[in-house]
Amino acid sequence: MARMIVVSIREMAERAGITTSYGLMKAMNVSPSLAAKWWTNEMKMIGINSLNKLCIVLKCQPGDILRFTDEHAPPPRERPSANRSRPRPRSVRSRA
Repeated sequence: MARMIVVSIREMAERAGITTSYGLMKAMNVSPSLAAKWWTNEMKMIGINSLNKLCIVLKCQPGDILRFTDEHAPPPRERPSANRSRPRPRSVRSRA
């Protein structure tokens, strides 16, 4: 099993009485798209300042939001290689 970091912003927000991404947006004073990404765990990274503000607004510790676990690791995504070779068309030679 692969290790991974699990983000629990939505769970902590719900414990604090925030029940929608709109409520999170208002409480955090962030854009709707950022609040939606946090709510659905579709973010790729989170800054220390954002984590600090989340902890203040949600009245929790960073460890309540971010957990390191061995469970439920998604399969690694295959990235397209920049050096992927394409099959070359065969040239037609006439035999004389």
